[in-house]
Amino acid sequence: ISLRDPVGCVVIGNVIKGEAPSGSAVISLEDLSGVTSSNNSCENNIVSGNTIEITNTTVASVSAIRIIAQSTKVVNNTICDNIIKAPIRNQDGLIEIIGSGLAGFPSEGNSIDNNTIIFTGAGGDGAAIQVTSILDSSIANNRIRIEFDSASARVLGMVIFNACERLLISENQIRCSASFGTNISARAFQEQN
Repeated sequence: ISLRDPVGCVVIGNVIKGEAPSGSAVISLEDLSGVTSSNNSCENNIVSGNTIEITNTTVASVSAIRIIAQSTKVVNNTICDNIIKAPIRNQDGLIEIIGSGLAGFPSEGNSIDNNTIIFTGAGGDGAAIQVTSILDSSIANNRIRIEFDSASARVLGMVIFNACERLLISENQIRCSASFGTNISARAFQEQN
């Protein structure tokens, strides 16, 4: 599901299961216009109640849900109540909200709340949730589980944030399911530069 320059869109109640090619996103909301303008933004969107299962367990770079603004801003978007079963991404999050970081285009008021994320394989050393260049936003009440073993040593970031201000991170649950987690170290919250 791909939406370009979305404002006021709702993606709700979808069930998506299957293999995904590297570099793709299952649900993607992006400012694809490439024009730096306050009229082209990802604003007031809701992604809720979706079930996403990516079945290829070693794919290195697939987002489950991505809201991104490369040339504008990401404002008042909500990602909530989704269930995601997928391999870990390579250096990025399964759920991502990424603002442009450009002066005059603040990305604020976003929330990633009450999602269930289950890692089923090792595609890389990424994270469950990643936010970049975001202000006044929240990551709360998410449940993140590891349900695989790794053949070699692997460090996972459960929540990664980069260039964020006034970010509320509250009451997230992170656990390794019984009989899983061999060769895996998890960093609950990690700031990236």
